Amino acid sequence: MRIGTGNKQRLRWTVALAAATSLLGIYNISKSLNPVPSSMPAATTSAAVPKKSNALDVGRETRLDLDALRFSQQNMSGIGGRNIFRVQETAIKSHQSSTKRSEESSVLQPPQLQPPPRIPLTFYGFADRSPEPRRIFLQYSDQIFVTKLGDTIERRYKIVAISPKSVTIEDLLQNYQQLIPLVDR
Repeated sequence: MRIGTGNKQRLRWTVALAAATSLLGIYNISKSLNPVPSSMPAATTSAAVPKKSNALDVGRETRLDLDALRFSQQNMSGIGGRNIFRVQETAIKSHQSSTKRSEESSVLQPPQLQPPPRIPLTFYGFADRSPEPRRIFLQYSDQIFVTKLGDTIERRYKIVAISPKSVTIEDLLQNYQQLIPLVDR
């Protein structure tokens, strides 16, 4: 099969454009990886480039406050420890205040566990048919569900056990079980 001259010319332009694009991409990547000119030594460039001042840095000391660092390491709140996203202005006035804070923070109170939220299902009763397993009637907001042992409601609540007076339901997201009694109507 013979390739026409128009297709050869189009192929040449495509190859030339692809080569120019790849060279431009390589040039841009090399510039972003090495922003400092290679002719100047690194020590000279860091001293020659002025440090940008931030509006928040004005008037602050640049030394490391070891007392504040120790205090923040001891001040662990909650399960995950200290909150690194909250700015704390700590003014440690004397050695007495820092020792008082370290004593207070060394006696950490355990976090109080909240009871799991109540499962919002109501148990209205059950139906027995001889060949079929026992079915139960549950209400969730305005919906009525007819389920059996092992079924899951709304992809979250699983029927674990059924008795004549109650049903045990497991919350799959919170990983706990709750006994729901039969409601008299």
